[in-house]
Amino acid sequence: MEVFLRESWDSNSHELWKRDEDAYIFSIDNYKFYGVIKPERALFCHKDYGPIFGNGEILIQDNFFLTPSTCLEKNVCYESNDNSFPLSGLKEFYIVQLEAYKIDYLNL
Repeated sequence: MEVFLRESWDSNSHELWKRDEDAYIFSIDNYKFYGVIKPERALFCHKDYGPIFGNGEILIQDNFFLTPSTCLEKNVCYESNDNSFPLSGLKEFYIVQLEAYKIDYLNL
């Protein structure tokens, strides 16, 4: 799975929605693209969880190596051409590798 966001997740927030017009989820396993349709709910930050994309379309648990993360079948904030879970049809999944990147652009 690949998720693109311009906004960063805030691990100190109690409840904070972040808007992102360009957010998307891409499933590498089944080559499906899920663009954001509710940009005001692209990312949800909460101190007790990892990043939550949309209204729980993908919820990353805080202790994601030991606790399964989840996907919703019905997408609310990200588009889908079908009613399948974004990640290989699985409702629950374990993360075995996570990479995060931040790109800073310099104003020249």
